[in-house]
Amino acid sequence: MRRAGFGWIVPAGLALLAGCGTATLGTTPRAVSHEIGPGDWRTDDVPAARAMAALARTLERHGFAPTGDEGRAFLVRQRTLTVPLDVEAGRCYVFASTSGNELADLDGYLFFASGVPIDQDRRRDNHPTIRYCPTEAGRLYLSFEAYDGNGLFYWTAFAGPGDSEIGIEDLFADVEPEPGVPQAGQGTEPAEDRARVFAEIMLPRGFALAEQAPPIHLASGADDTRSFDLSADRCYTFAAYGAAGATDVDLVLTAPDGQVVALDEAPALDAYVQWCPVASGTFSLRLTMAGQAGDAMLCRLEAPIDRVGGLDGLWLGERRPPGPTHRDLEEGAAQMRQRLEGLGYRVDDGGTLEGRADQMVLRTHSLTLTADKCHVFGAVGGPDVSDLDLYLYDREGNEVAADESQNASPVVQVCPQQNDSFRLDVAMRGGSGPYRVLHGVSPAVGAEAMRGLDTVARTRLRTVVDRIHLAQLEPLGPPQTAELRARGVRRFQNNLAGGQCLLFVAVGSQGVVDVDLYVLDPAEQVVGRDDQPDAMPSVQFCAAQDGVYSTDVRLIEGSGSFTLLQYRTAAPAAGAGGTP
Repeated sequence: MRRAGFGWIVPAGLALLAGCGTATLGTTPRAVSHEIGPGDWRTDDVPAARAMAALARTLERHGFAPTGDEGRAFLVRQRTLTVPLDVEAGRCYVFASTSGNELADLDGYLFFASGVPIDQDRRRDNHPTIRYCPTEAGRLYLSFEAYDGNGLFYWTAFAGPGDSEIGIEDLFADVEPEPGVPQAGQGTEPAEDRARVFAEIMLPRGFALAEQAPPIHLASGADDTRSFDLSADRCYTFAAYGAAGATDVDLVLTAPDGQVVALDEAPALDAYVQWCPVASGTFSLRLTMAGQAGDAMLCRLEAPIDRVGGLDGLWLGERRPPGPTHRDLEEGAAQMRQRLEGLGYRVDDGGTLEGRADQMVLRTHSLTLTADKCHVFGAVGGPDVSDLDLYLYDREGNEVAADESQNASPVVQVCPQQNDSFRLDVAMRGGSGPYRVLHGVSPAVGAEAMRGLDTVARTRLRTVVDRIHLAQLEPLGPPQTAELRARGVRRFQNNLAGGQCLLFVAVGSQGVVDVDLYVLDPAEQVVGRDDQPDAMPSVQFCAAQDGVYSTDVRLIEGSGSFTLLQYRTAAPAAGAGGTP
């Protein structure tokens, strides 16, 4: 079950909401479209910028010139960026991009505004280029995907004569390099710049830079091991950036019991690992100079676990399923209690469930839950249990929540619409032995926001509304509820004054799998969006001018109802993430 949080919201004087991420319990996030700036390939002194400048000179000989639609962005592997473009009839366009070595394979896609694909470039290179000659004016969308690698890239739209027969396939072979300047792929951006850009794109995901260590020099094959005290209520990202001759850097994270829990040993200049500890303790991080001798710079980023969603919310590096816990049940239960309390729940000692199961055996527990509370269940196994899963079902047998993480400490939560019966299934996936399930409760969240939502929607909304309610944000109006089918769109409009800042949250009900949220200004330009693959998108933005702003709720997958919540907020703090 996937859920999402809002991208950025920092009311003045309220640290409560600072840095709220784009993903909460159970979400595997899609990258929010994120461009960085300032930056210009005409003046930036990096390989990708120089390659774009050389391409522009080549296209100029064919009568093509930049249209002004351009930008630079940073993508991590398997993430996407989508940008709008306006085109005219009677002209031909070349949509080009260039990147450095670290972004090894970048793909490009061109779509009509309806979502119908026009063309694509999925060749195994890092400079996708698409040529298109429209027969009518209109809006198109250009999308980029980092198929392999991570890094900075530039994109530019060029327009030329409508009868142009320029060949895209061999375009880069004809690129005339700037005299005395290396071609693209012969260098990369400085480690400090890569670290800064990565920290920027992690902010909307809830991660903040906690430490940036000075570079160290290592011989080829040498290691540097450091100890970190990690907390069970937080998630961590470690990033290592190679420099000064380095060609391949690896990272391996080891738990206090000696288990390797996360690693990145891919042949690349930079390495990333992520982990959310089940229990607090001292972890070891080994940095290896796997290629040539050189420097490496290590950064640590942290996020509260409830903004990331635990292990299911991570996406960088490789994570290994923990082996047997080798702890007694009492110790495991104490650690789970600490984790649930860190999520804002009070553990109900009278609601503890216990049992025993062999591998691949499922145990069922019947529950009666009240509507005036949100409930959480956290399970732990004995010393020979390596993998437990939890599934929560309502009276009709609909799955309300599930945690299939490959570990022995799953957590699920629910906010019932009414007092009702539920079924909790404990599945022993790895190992065998006793288990214990702790039950926690928290106060009901904002009653007005929850009114009319089914149990699935209430559960999805819990973490966000808790913060909205505590921050006492002012509603722009009553919640708006509507039905949608797949690919349907519902538009809402508000007459706003320039400078007014708003937060929109759309919450899907039972049956809604993926819904996106777009905010458009009076000129129909997108000023905010959340297109992550989840059922609870959110956008915060500040109106640049007076006028009528539109909010489009688009159902991508599933069918059912949604509720749109609208709040007035303060402007975001400097450096906070957003949804550009």
